[in-house]
Amino acid sequence: MTDKKDPPIPMERGFTDDDLVKVTLVNNNPKIEMEANKTDEDDTEIFLSSIMEFWNMRTDLGIHNSAPKTFSCFRQILPTAMRCEWDMIKMNLPGNTLDDFCAAVDEFIAHYMDADQDLKAQKRYLDTYQLPVKNGKMILSARRFSFRLRFVNNLMRLFPNAPADAANVRPGGLAPYTDLELKNILFNALPQALQDAYIASGRSASDDTVSLNDFAKFLDITSKAVKFKDTSTAHHPVARDGSSNRRGSARRSKKNSSKDSGKPTASGDDCPLHPGKHKWKSCYANPLGSAYKGAAVAAKIVAKAAQSGDSGAQGQRRDRSEAHHIDDNFAGNGRNKRRRRNR
Repeated sequence: MTDKKDPPIPMERGFTDDDLVKVTLVNNNPKIEMEANKTDEDDTEIFLSSIMEFWNMRTDLGIHNSAPKTFSCFRQILPTAMRCEWDMIKMNLPGNTLDDFCAAVDEFIAHYMDADQDLKAQKRYLDTYQLPVKNGKMILSARRFSFRLRFVNNLMRLFPNAPADAANVRPGGLAPYTDLELKNILFNALPQALQDAYIASGRSASDDTVSLNDFAKFLDITSKAVKFKDTSTAHHPVARDGSSNRRGSARRSKKNSSKDSGKPTASGDDCPLHPGKHKWKSCYANPLGSAYKGAAVAAKIVAKAAQSGDSGAQGQRRDRSEAHHIDDNFAGNGRNKRRRRNR
């Protein structure tokens, strides 16, 4: 196996309800029924997210204190082809406790993943990932990209050889990335023009006093005043219908090549921080404008704009599923097949 292994979970792919198979879990005492997602042997993201979802729903299902019920219900979310492996692992356990269940899940996951390569490949991929730009726009906002990063980082707790969790109270280990490290991954994934604009505002991605969420919101505000060059068509994701979404891209590229500098605009465009009040070139927060008042003033203006924008954004916020339900333009190239590891 080479060191250039594909990542188990691509960033361009987020599963939708069409990819999921549902199963109803039943606790007869007390009588509780809940719908859960079945695992999928051929898709790493669905495989791990369904296991994590099951662990998190045990309290609502009323089985969190019962190891026998936990074992029984977990078996129900497994496809028939995977139940044999689960039964063999369970048969060789020293006991029937919740600790035994966690150990069994860890061994079960390790059977279907590459313990030597998967975590390394995923980290290498995230550390060098570049967010695609299409038609002059990032294909995903910084905030939604940060949701996706958090979601994938959380799933990586279940990868074989994830950092050990001293508490040992659940399957898997610790998330491999801290929030500060996720901020750096997010920043390095951005188009260069947005990185330049952020640095020009006097801020740093390494500032641990700024949360990942606030960092992403600031970037989204800044991006409104930045023009981007489209990335190579090789990075353009494929739509669900199999098309490459490249229609007209060559014509647009030729048309825009002369005028798209890839730098923050200082023209007469409307100000993204104060719409309708003045032009961007006249804003105190524009580092390339003649009216720029310095990093400290710019930071206060952007922070105030972010706060005022929150109220309008509240109604548009999606539930936590937004982390993996990526829009159609950000769907990947189909399922990420995973080969069974020989035992």
